[in-house]
Amino acid sequence: MNKKLIILAMALALPLTVSAMPGEGAGAGNEGKHANRLEKMAKKLDLTDDQKAKLEVIFKEQHAKHKALREETRERMSQVLTAEQMEKMQKMKKRRQEKRKDKKAAKSQN
Repeated sequence: MNKKLIILAMALALPLTVSAMPGEGAGAGNEGKHANRLEKMAKKLDLTDDQKAKLEVIFKEQHAKHKALREETRERMSQVLTAEQMEKMQKMKKRRQEKRKDKKAAKSQN
């Protein structure tokens, strides 16, 4: 039962923890993505400057809420998992990030 609980907690939390710890260029990369998304929306929906400004505020608030949720999840997981399990999970997360980075590099070479 305990093993199932740990596996379930990891399965639910890993996607959140991965996005909570972005790779290189963390802040700038995400800001650029958000700006690109907003610009695409502005073009496709013919947004006014006022609408763009209001949407930007909404997206920033959403980002802050997601960040707080990821931090809360990490804190709660640390109360359930042992130090060794947390360390193992961090290593798993790092391997996934490296795989994504390698996959992205390979994709950009093609």
